[in-house]
Amino acid sequence: MSDATNLTPAQIVVLHAEAYAQRSPFVDPAALRVVMSTHFHTEWAAAILGHPYQGWNHIANWEIVLLALALKAEPDRPTPAVVAERQERARREMEEAERARQVRYQAELDAWHVLRDRLPIKVTVGHNWTIGHWESGYVTGRDHIVAQEELRVGRLHRAVRQVLCETPSKTTSGRRNKDPLRGVDRRDDGEDRIPTCVACLRVAERIARPA
Repeated sequence: MSDATNLTPAQIVVLHAEAYAQRSPFVDPAALRVVMSTHFHTEWAAAILGHPYQGWNHIANWEIVLLALALKAEPDRPTPAVVAERQERARREMEEAERARQVRYQAELDAWHVLRDRLPIKVTVGHNWTIGHWESGYVTGRDHIVAQEELRVGRLHRAVRQVLCETPSKTTSGRRNKDPLRGVDRRDDGEDRIPTCVACLRVAERIARPA
């Protein structure tokens, strides 16, 4: 007896006979709705059918009826051991991936803290919110390094609350845009962000004190 179903071999034989008696060249729409709308493991279906299950469109019409009858006969189906093992393996892999992600994040955060402490001024990191996809809610943007003090290093000058990558730019009318990154959140929200703006990081590396 398979661990994928609690139905006995005798019960399955009876279901086979009942379904085969209803065989037709046409798909039973009611049976198909049951099969398509009910969750079951492929191992369970294979135990009922007596052969591997690859989908309702790969079996005979009467076998669709068979699965529908078996689903009605066994509403509480067991989780096969192979499925439980697969789920446990997936859970472990997800936990390992999350631990690895946390290790990488901490290493990146530590590296940023070292660079931040070498800068000649105090800085925070603010996110430049850009227009995202309205339907999915996905938002893109970069985390910029924001000056909390006036910065003057050689010819480089940044005012308070300017991002390090920010430079004066001209619009098509020739007027200077005083705030080309209008979308950046320049307030310190208390979140210890890691800057992702490559241009900001290049400026930070250039002006950082020697390690």
